[in-house]
Amino acid sequence: MDPVSERILSVKKDRQDLKIKIVDPEKKGLGHLLPVTEAMVQDDEILAKMTKWRNMATKSFLTQFIGPEPRIQAWLKNTVIPDPARMLFLIHTGTRLVGQHGFLDLSGNSAELDNLIRGEMGGIPT
Repeated sequence: MDPVSERILSVKKDRQDLKIKIVDPEKKGLGHLLPVTEAMVQDDEILAKMTKWRNMATKSFLTQFIGPEPRIQAWLKNTVIPDPARMLFLIHTGTRLVGQHGFLDLSGNSAELDNLIRGEMGGIPT
């Protein structure tokens, strides 16, 4: 396995920490991204928010369904966590969780946007 894939799996399995700062053009901190990890998949509050957001945005996805929390949890456990070419980040503004940002086909040089959901108001206005 290549070093990028190894690091991704290490982060998702809670063996390494990763926190990506979100800054504006003047480098002022706006929040941070935290990757979804195995431990987070067991967090009821995170699952409830992700389920709510996914259900609110269902028409924006190719696969359209209204899902209960166990379906979202199974997707995280069985699809997101074990795949070294996929990462899903939770978007935080300070200490408030406001959305998610996912990537596919991660490599050392590129990534494809998988999903982006602004689930809660917060952060900078759009």
